[in-house]
Amino acid sequence: MDLSHFLGRALGLYLVLKGLSVYLNRDMLMTAVKGMKSNSLLNITVASIATITGLLLVLIHNVWVSDWPVVITIFGWGLFLKGAWFLVFPENAIKVAKSWNRENFYIVGGLVTALLGAYLTLIAF
Repeated sequence: MDLSHFLGRALGLYLVLKGLSVYLNRDMLMTAVKGMKSNSLLNITVASIATITGLLLVLIHNVWVSDWPVVITIFGWGLFLKGAWFLVFPENAIKVAKSWNRENFYIVGGLVTALLGAYLTLIAF
């Protein structure tokens, strides 16, 4: 199995679970986002994990093709940039996160994430 298929399977299954979790637990997530600024250590920890995970994904899979593996690359770059943004500009990132903290965002975002995960899972297996 090549790297793209391996990562597509793992990332696809994760995104299905993550999307369903966001959709089903949106009230809890909305409450968590409201309290983001008060938990600096958690914010720094999550941002650090996102940054290093995205960076590792980009370093091992920076594949720019006009086929499905580019989804993995785009996900890696997005994760890296979002994590770096939360590390370098936490006040701004939290302000933006709070401005998007609406139920519709979690409904649509959760469903889109689950569908993207299903696509990756189906194509990679």
